[in-house]
Amino acid sequence: MITKTLIVVNGMTGQETPVRVEEGATPANILSQLGLPNYQLATVKNRQVLQPGCDISRVVDDRERLFAFAPMVVGCGL
Repeated sequence: MITKTLIVVNGMTGQETPVRVEEGATPANILSQLGLPNYQLATVKNRQVLQPGCDISRVVDDRERLFAFAPMVVGCGL
């Protein structure tokens, strides 16, 4: 079984939180655990947004930093 520790940086506060993940964990699982269910995760090293259902243990390295941010909503304010 794959187990990794990731560092999640909250884009609003800058707070860094270490999170242990096991095989099968998704960005949605991690964000819910941190109380940020409407946020998205991106890797810091290449700014790639991670898909909500991907197995995060297979796409990131141990001790990698991830950036949690609120998605930008673009629209007309009429």
